Order: sequence, then structure tokens, then C-alpha cells
Amino acid sequence: MANKKNSKNVAPLVIAGLTAGLLVSAYRFVFAKNKPKAKHDTTPKDSE
Repeated sequence: MANKKNSKNVAPLVIAGLTAGLLVSAYRFVFAKNKPKAKHDTTPKDSE
């Protein structure tokens, strides 16, 4: 019976961890696409 109590306490933590991981990876995916574009446009052209 102690096993069932323990799993009931762990399940919400696992779900919260997966949700947080998903949100962080989605955030990185969205904002990682914008950063290289901005860096590429703002580079000075000294070689010309």
C-alpha cells in the first residue's frame, strides 16, 4: 500500500516536469529562429 501512496505523490510532479520541459523547448524553438535573423541583419559590412 505504501507503493500506491508514493506513486500518487510522484505523478503530479512528473506531469509538471514534462509540461515545463515542453514549454521550455517550445520557447527555445520559437525564439531561436528569430535570433540568427536579427544577428545576420545587424552585422556591419566592413569588407565592401
